Amino acid sequence: MALTLTVEDGSIVAGANTWISLEDAESYMEARLHTTTWDDATDPDKRAALVQAARIMGSYVDWLGWLTDEDQALKWPRWGICYDGTQYWTCSGLWLTDERVYTVSEDSIPQAVVDAQCELALHLLSSDTQAVPDTAGFSEIEVEGAVSLKVDKQDRTGTIPVHVWRMIRHFGSRKSGANVQLMRG
Repeated sequence: MALTLTVEDGSIVAGANTWISLEDAESYMEARLHTTTWDDATDPDKRAALVQAARIMGSYVDWLGWLTDEDQALKWPRWGICYDGTQYWTCSGLWLTDERVYTVSEDSIPQAVVDAQCELALHLLSSDTQAVPDTAGFSEIEVEGAVSLKVDKQDRTGTIPVHVWRMIRHFGSRKSGANVQLMRG
């Protein structure tokens, strides 16, 4: 059975599993360089990558504000997010009536979130983020009478790549422990 994309458009769509349709994701990729992996992927794989990207973003990001509806399927839309021209923050009460402060609409998905989902989907198609080699995390392993291991923390990317984090950094932060990589003992 083929995976169906159910797009959350800000109106709290039941069973939503993505913030972007496959057609709109195709349009996004047309305006981006280095999309061979996306172009070569099958439509079922593209749909799966988009759904997995939305799941990862929901699991690994501590988003500003609050869910618009406690029963919504995805972490966006949200309410209680203010912007003063320089930064975003979670707000309520008086801030929501301050005319100098813009509030993110509680029935919309910021374009940066949608674009980040596309970027993460492309990343997921181009590398198996769940496959970790036995030697991941080590720059040197030596066995000569005694074991010597040197850890290389730079050899693997986090679950969400840095360029994707940069796209959504105004709307949330890494959840505590979200970038922790388990290593074999």
